Amino acid sequence: MTAQLHSSDRLNWTQGETVKPENARQVAALHETISYIDRGSHAKTVDLLETEFGGRTLHKIITDGEFAVARRLAGKGSGRPTATWTKMQPQKHSGRQDHWTDRVAAQGEEAVDDGAPFVPNKVVKKVKFKLK
Repeated sequence: MTAQLHSSDRLNWTQGETVKPENARQVAALHETISYIDRGSHAKTVDLLETEFGGRTLHKIITDGEFAVARRLAGKGSGRPTATWTKMQPQKHSGRQDHWTDRVAAQGEEAVDDGAPFVPNKVVKKVKFKLK
């Protein structure tokens, strides 16, 4: 579903570029909507997404970006008690690019590496060549 919403930017963030704020907001809204309408099982949620409201399926309403309409039409679901996801944190502008290794390290319970975080494109030493 996120690929349908953001297909024009798919190659950008998969190649290491930062996610645009508008796309991050849409992904967060999509996540909140799916979490809100989740019926507790995959089959029940899929059945709900295939339900038609006014000639359009709930899936189509969501892919059109009408998240509030989808939540209102579907109503609150029971959710999944075993779900471990959390709300998306706002992106921090720390002056360096976000890197996937930082996210992997943040997800683990044990410390992966206590060293400095990865800094992409960091220039370690500039070398000047002298021509004779």
